[in-house]
Amino acid sequence: MKRIPISVIISIVSVLLIAGGALAASMNFRAHMQANEIIPLPSTLDGSTAQGQAIFKIADDEMSMSYKINVANIDKVTMAHIHKYSSEAGRNGPILVWLFPGTGSTTPGSPTERIDGGLVEGVIYPTDVRGGFTWAQLLDFMRTEQVYVNVHSSDAPAGEINGHIH
Repeated sequence: MKRIPISVIISIVSVLLIAGGALAASMNFRAHMQANEIIPLPSTLDGSTAQGQAIFKIADDEMSMSYKINVANIDKVTMAHIHKYSSEAGRNGPILVWLFPGTGSTTPGSPTERIDGGLVEGVIYPTDVRGGFTWAQLLDFMRTEQVYVNVHSSDAPAGEINGHIH
């Protein structure tokens, strides 16, 4: 019986660890949001210092996704969504998932006070996907960077800050 050299075993284990790390990395996504990502930028947002971070983590079984949105220098937030990019320049794409006030929302919430910290966190399920899209499409759009997060306010109803999910 031949013995497998330790260097071969170490190589195989290393490849498996790297592959597992790559797979795990594809389960986490983020977006940095700021006002100058809004196109066209409304004059009311010129010089805005509002910004935010969104973090998404797909569960191992891929049947849910946790999310958290932190924002700064923003007030009167009314809603936040994941949008698919539009085929028309300068237009918001369709809403795939409501994030704020919550995933079950279908209308804007009451405007918030100024927020410098956590806006919302929760869990997205397949039944939360809107607009005729499916859960599988949402996951594919996230993995292929075809979506963005948009945080809307009463001062900027089309969106005050947004950022590309990657």
